[in-house]
Parts: sequence; structure tokens; C-alpha cells
Amino acid sequence: MTIQVGGFTSWQAKANASKLTKYNYLSPNLESIRNHLATNFGGTDIGGYLVRNIRGGGFLSSHAFGAAQDISFREAGRDRMHAAIAFLVANSAELGVQAIHDYSGPGLTGNDDRGYIWRTSRSSASDEKIGWKKQRRSSGGMGQTWADWIHVEVCEPAWFDGRPVDERLAGGVASAVAAGAGAGAGATPFDPANGEWGPWQTKTNKPRLARRIVDTPTEREATRYLQGVLNTTGAKLLIDGDFGPKTEHTVHGFQTAQSLGVDGVVGKKTWGQVDVVAGDASKANPLPADPPTEPEPTGFHPEQGAFEAWPTKADKPLLALGQVDTEGEREATRYLQGVAASVGYVLPVDGTFSDRTELVVKKIQGSNGLSADGSVDVKTWKVIDAIATS
Repeated sequence: MTIQVGGFTSWQAKANASKLTKYNYLSPNLESIRNHLATNFGGTDIGGYLVRNIRGGGFLSSHAFGAAQDISFREAGRDRMHAAIAFLVANSAELGVQAIHDYSGPGLTGNDDRGYIWRTSRSSASDEKIGWKKQRRSSGGMGQTWADWIHVEVCEPAWFDGRPVDERLAGGVASAVAAGAGAGAGATPFDPANGEWGPWQTKTNKPRLARRIVDTPTEREATRYLQGVLNTTGAKLLIDGDFGPKTEHTVHGFQTAQSLGVDGVVGKKTWGQVDVVAGDASKANPLPADPPTEPEPTGFHPEQGAFEAWPTKADKPLLALGQVDTEGEREATRYLQGVAASVGYVLPVDGTFSDRTELVVKKIQGSNGLSADGSVDVKTWKVIDAIATS
């Protein structure tokens, strides 16, 4: 266990096109940390990669570079949240953690109800309580009694290190930085912008991919890898992690060219050929010319990523936890969830106004200057509709 001192990456200073292209998904390091906190401390993912500005400012958030993850402890409780914070600070060098935002307060720092932020730029290797700075209470959640989440950031050298947390802790200090940089670690970053596919090429537990079932950060990362490799065979896909109609039809063409069963589903056999091509693009048979396409869905079809119908419906019902009973309210909830998912929030589009849906509503309200009470009223619907049509 080692507390990191220094080594802080100012992600806001990296606000340029090349950096946004390189870091255009959730850091594998953060995905590993998030999974460890879920298993060992009961944390719940409430948002990671999302291109947006910091609250109240004109600079891009660290979320825009996939370098930040928000984790809720509503169900686990604050004691487990503060235990998770202590764990992250104590192992920050091994994990490449550079900042922690404790929205609830007091965390490791005292007994008041103000939120705090810890950073390696002001930390001490000998005292986990040093490095924290008191924050102003805000409508976005900082220091509020209902706030139950933390924000975790990683530094740039450790961004690519997706090894399990336990493995890194066994490896000793600076292992995250060494693996992320690739120097001497035998790992090539997954970097589509530079044609590098290393980690995914050797990763055997790739998820099964198909249209309309790509939801998790791991599935989106796998889809980006798939899209990048398919582009080396002549495809012209946007490497965005969205398994849409164009990606599906390109997979059809790839399966045809490689003499595989043509179903548009990326399973073990298709992954095997994708990995072969990633290692040597000359081994790919050319894609069929002009693969078939189909129009993008329109109307209210959340399972297909289409939300056009609801923004024009004026009589949307009031939604709140424990108050969604009718089919109309469930339909409105599906629309709400679909719009939130379209801008990076991770939640099921199932029409159930769950605790997670309420948390996402509070975050949207807080980031748009509304009272963060978790209920969807007229003002909140206006914000949701603006997001849906933007």
C-alpha cells in the first residue's frame, strides 16, 4: 500500500482533438477499479465516459477523456463508502488514482457535512488525511445530505492498465504506471487513433456482441476494438463503441468473407478471426462490396436508440421513485432512461423508476441548475427533451 504523491494529470489541459480521439472510452484502469469496488465495497456504477464540460466552467471534464468514474454507495451505506475511499487513497500509487471527490463528506477528514476533494498534487506519503480540501456545498450534490457517491480519477500513465486490482496490488508500487505506459510491461495500448490493438488482441474473455445488446463499458470497449479492426479490412466505421446498423452489416460482410456463419453476432468464432486480422491485416479476405444497409430507426423505440416521439408529447406525467404505476408512466420512464443512456449514463431502459434512475435524475438536475430532488417535473422534462433533441 502506497499513497501517490505528485504525478497529477491536468486533463483539462488536454482539451484538443487528438486527446479526445485517443481517450474516447472509459479507461480500462477505471473499469477494473470500479469492478473491484463493486465486489468488495458494494459500489454501483452511475457514470463514466461522457464528453461534457466541468460543472460551471468552460473546460472539458475528466469524464470526457474516460479518466473519471462516479460510484454510488446508496445501498452499501456511507461506512462502506468511506472504507472504499480509504482503500483508494492507501493504494493510489499502485492503482494510478490521482483524485477522489467525496460528495457526502466528511470522509477521512472530520465530522462536518461539507464535501471534500483529495488530490495527489497536495498529498503526503505518510498520512492519508493530508491532501483533502473542503469544497463549497452545491446543488449538484457536493456536501448535500442526500449525496452518496464518489468521483474517482486516474492519471494518464495508468490510464490503459486494465489488470485486476488484486494483481496490481500484489505487483507493488508503480505497477499501474508501468503497465499503462507499456514500457517494459509487454503491453501495447488499445489506441485506435494510432492503429494499436494490443490488450484486446490477447484478451480471451471478450463479450458476445450483437445489435441492441451492447450496454456495458466492457461491451462498448470490445465494439471499438471490433470497429477498428474491421476498418483495417476496408470498412469505414466510426470507432465509437456503438453497435449500430452499419457495424452489424459490416460484421455480416466480414463473416461472409471469412466463411463464417452470417448472423451479425460476434461470438467466439468471429472473435477468433477478428483477432487473426488484428495481428496481420493481410490475412483478411476483402469485404463484399456495398454491404446492405437499412434506415436508422425513428419514433419512440428505446431498444433501438430512437427517442423522437416523446419530445413532442406535452402531457408527460410527473415521475418519482415509488410513483410509477401506469403504462403511460412506464413509457415516460423508458423515454427518460433512454435519453439518459444516450449521453453516457449507465442504467437499464426498462420503464422501472428504480433507485439508480432516481440517482441519474438527480445528477442531470444538478448539472443543469435544477433542484436535485430526483422527481421528474415540468422543468426536468424540459431538460430531458433538450438533451433528446440536441
